[in-house]
Amino acid sequence: MTRTGNTGKVVTNVFGAFHNNFFKISYETSKTDRLFLYYLLNTQYVQKEIMIGAGASTIPDLKHPNFYRIKVNIPAIEEQWRVGTFFKQLDNTIALHQRKLDAMNQMKNGFLQQLFPENGEKFPRVRFADFKDEWEQRKLGEVVKKVTRKNKELESRLPLTISAQNGLIDQNKFFNKNVASRDLSGYYLIKNGEFAYNKSYSNGYPWGAVKRLDNYKIGVLSTLYIIFKPIDIDSTFLTKYYDTTYWYKEVSKYAAEGARNHGLLNIASTDFFKTEIMIPKKYEEQEKIGLFFKQLDDTIKLHQNKLDRLKKLKKKYLQNMFI
Repeated sequence: MTRTGNTGKVVTNVFGAFHNNFFKISYETSKTDRLFLYYLLNTQYVQKEIMIGAGASTIPDLKHPNFYRIKVNIPAIEEQWRVGTFFKQLDNTIALHQRKLDAMNQMKNGFLQQLFPENGEKFPRVRFADFKDEWEQRKLGEVVKKVTRKNKELESRLPLTISAQNGLIDQNKFFNKNVASRDLSGYYLIKNGEFAYNKSYSNGYPWGAVKRLDNYKIGVLSTLYIIFKPIDIDSTFLTKYYDTTYWYKEVSKYAAEGARNHGLLNIASTDFFKTEIMIPKKYEEQEKIGLFFKQLDDTIKLHQNKLDRLKKLKKKYLQNMFI
C-alpha cells in the first residue's frame, strides 16, 4: 500500500524486502479470496477511508493501525471467488480492447509516415494505385486563407481549446471550468471546417498543434491562435498532414526553440503562412488519403468508445457489488 492510497496487486508466495512505504497484507486463504481482496481495496469506499486515515497533510501518511481499523463487509468465500473472477474477466476484456486500440494507433502512425513524403522527398513510400506523379511543394498561404473575423456580435459564447484526442473542444469539458475572459467579443469566431493553430507547446506537441473544428458549428478562440480555412486543398487531407511531424521542420524555421516565451512559440501569422507543404498534384489523391485516414480514425474512435464504456461499467460494478 503506498502513501497515496493506490493499491497494487495482491500476490502470494513472495519473499523479499519491502520499502516502509508499502504494507504487507496477510490473509487466510480459507476465508479471503485473493482477487476479491484486490478489488475490494480498490473500491471508492476503501480508498476514501484510506485517505481519511492518511490525514490531510501535504504528504499523506497512512499508519498501519489506521489501515487495519477500516471496516469492510465481505461475503462467504464462494461468493468472494465469483466476484473476484468476474472482475478479473472484465479486466482481461478491458486489456484486450486496450491492446487493440494501441495497435490501431500504431498502425495509423505507420501510415502517416508512409503516405506522406519525408522531408526533402517528392514521393511517399506507399501510394494508392493509379497515382504516380511527384508531389508539389506549395506555400501554406497559397492553399489556405487566413480568418480574422471577431465575435463582435457575440454569435458564439463557446470558448474552445485544443485537445490531443478530441481536437477543438469546449473549455468547460476539457478543464472542467471556463478559463476564457468574460467578454468574448474580442475573440476570434471560428466556424465548422476551419482550422486553428495553437502556438502553445506541450508534451507531444513541441511545435504547437493544428486542429480542424469538427465537433461544433461555431466557437470562439483567443487571438493568440492562427485561424485559417482551405481554399485549394482537400480539407481532410490537410487535417492528416498536421497529424504528422513533417510540418515541424517548416515551423521551426520561423519559431526557433530559443524564442519561446512562457510556453508560447514566437511565430507571426505571416511567417506561419510562409511554411511550405508537400501535396499531391491531383486532388483525387488528396481525397483518397483523407478518406483513408478518416475511416481509420472512425475505427479507432469506435474502439476508444467501447473501451471507455467498459471502464465505466467496471467502475459502476465496483460501486454496486461491494457494500
